[in-house]
Amino acid sequence: MTRTPLWLLLAPLCALGCNAILGIERLPSEAPADAAVSGNQQDDQDEQDDQRDPDGPATNAGQGGGRVTARAGEGGRRTAPTDEAGPGGTATGTAGAAAGGAGAAGRSSQPNTAGRASPIAGAPAQAGSSATAGSGADTPIAGAAGDAAPAQLTPVRGRVIDYFRHGIANANVRIGEQTTRSDETGHFSIDAVPAVYDVTVSIAASINNLATQLALQAQGLTRRDPTLQIERALPEQSAPVSVTIDQVTFPLSTTQRLITSWTSPDGVYNHDQTSQSVSTSITWYGPMTSAGIAHALLYETSGTPALPTAYTAHSGLPITLRASPDVVPIPFSLAPQSIESGNVSGTIVGPNQNRAVRAVLRFADATALELLSDFRAADSFSYLVPKLPDTSVALSAEDRANGRAQGITAAIIDDVAPGKTVALTLPPVPTLIAPAANKAEVDGTTVFQWNGDARVFLMCAESTFNYDRVCVLTSNETALLPVMPASDFVPAANTGFIWYVETHDYYASVDEAAGEAGYLSAYSYGRIVGPKRGHGAYTRSAERLFTTRP
Repeated sequence: MTRTPLWLLLAPLCALGCNAILGIERLPSEAPADAAVSGNQQDDQDEQDDQRDPDGPATNAGQGGGRVTARAGEGGRRTAPTDEAGPGGTATGTAGAAAGGAGAAGRSSQPNTAGRASPIAGAPAQAGSSATAGSGADTPIAGAAGDAAPAQLTPVRGRVIDYFRHGIANANVRIGEQTTRSDETGHFSIDAVPAVYDVTVSIAASINNLATQLALQAQGLTRRDPTLQIERALPEQSAPVSVTIDQVTFPLSTTQRLITSWTSPDGVYNHDQTSQSVSTSITWYGPMTSAGIAHALLYETSGTPALPTAYTAHSGLPITLRASPDVVPIPFSLAPQSIESGNVSGTIVGPNQNRAVRAVLRFADATALELLSDFRAADSFSYLVPKLPDTSVALSAEDRANGRAQGITAAIIDDVAPGKTVALTLPPVPTLIAPAANKAEVDGTTVFQWNGDARVFLMCAESTFNYDRVCVLTSNETALLPVMPASDFVPAANTGFIWYVETHDYYASVDEAAGEAGYLSAYSYGRIVGPKRGHGAYTRSAERLFTTRP
């Protein structure tokens, strides 16, 4: 018998007060005293096991475009611009407070040096409060009655996109009490927005033929043109293909490696081809027709791990795929060639418990064709890479310790030319504090807390039952799940979720992370995929399980 989720049974009662039904209240002034304990201790030493299966449930992650990551939370610290609060003042409160944003209305009692805003998420702004400027303190102190100017409300014109930067249509966008829907290109507009604000996006999607709820809240924005990026929300498309290789002798020798790929603005496919003909299916996201480029690269290797020693043939073909049962032929002719090559070298600073270095050949068409994976990487390396026209190399170094039980850290350098030497520094992984592992009866009032060295975090909670996920993009180290009424997201009752904290690249603020190109790193689950983003970094904390309120 199919079980009807509790929230469906309660939906007609929302007119009587959804907050009371779902247990969503204002965040208390003190976080619960859950002790920080070890997270999910799933042993995940094997690199393949640590990657999510795009066709599996939330606990078996997908590779490059499998799982959506988003972050939960509401309210929290706001660093007010100096023209919004008293100079260098520390602000408390939600964007949209009567003073026009966090920390308005107070005169600073200290020199004009920026302080830090109160960590109490959702606390109301208080006129006449200020902070010890320049101290970085989190606790506001009483200030003289302020002479703040009236808040100025101006429009926000933004966009909702996915990992590949497609616009997401019909997303519900909320700022304060105002809501709207994104248009066919993902654009939205909301008038009369305070200087500092939170924006929440809710999407009803279908992932692997399952109805899915997605939500993302970006906190403490001031920019009027935010781009809000959700990893995956568009329909998955696929086409059967037949990849054939001419002028190569099969089976390949033990020192040969043949990589085939297809890349478009909508998806990525990479495959180690070991036979003359391979029948497979290629997936992408969004449009039913996708025009891309297929590549094949043959090269010689030696050693353990097998690293390139010479590049012997390459071919590229324009290939358009359509979502239909018709098989698309991809025929490569790989006559022997003389391909010039050179070395890229570098050093790695950071942990080395389970380290790997990867080199990816970047083509002008955005193809990221993986050349090598070195799982015994020391603190220095040197790899032979091809010098093909209009190509460069992207390098990533990672250390994933004990997999999801202890977190992942990675650094990425893009657009590396042969002959260059680079330095990769692995950033520290965020540490989860509360709630403790296996916390029960979690709802919209539960405080999620962590520590980290980054300035911008992505805190996410994913259902272990389906693909539902909710996230918060924030400069705080605390968050609430932005569930109804903060968003359209209604978590299934008494259901398991995992939560974790990610960082992407080196953003100085949520405003910067909400730029036109999107927030998500080019590194995704052990691979470099998607558009070039330059130098970057990625971390992911350990995971912890919790159960929603019955």
